[in-house]
Amino acid sequence: MLKFLVRQQKIEILEREVIASDQISFVTLKFVFEGDWKNFHKVVQFTQDDETYNRVLGFDGLSCLPPV
Repeated sequence: MLKFLVRQQKIEILEREVIASDQISFVTLKFVFEGDWKNFHKVVQFTQDDETYNRVLGFDGLSCLPPV
């Protein structure tokens, strides 16, 4: 699991684990939102090369798997 803290417009990592290459849908990403973020619909966005992937967390969601 990788755990991130989102405070205002900044994100920092709280917990991390070693990730081996070629792992698919193995590591959960967990988010802790502070302040005004709790009232918003949240989407996590990943970009690699020219591809962008979105993972919807919604209002109450706090975790997701990264894109394959």
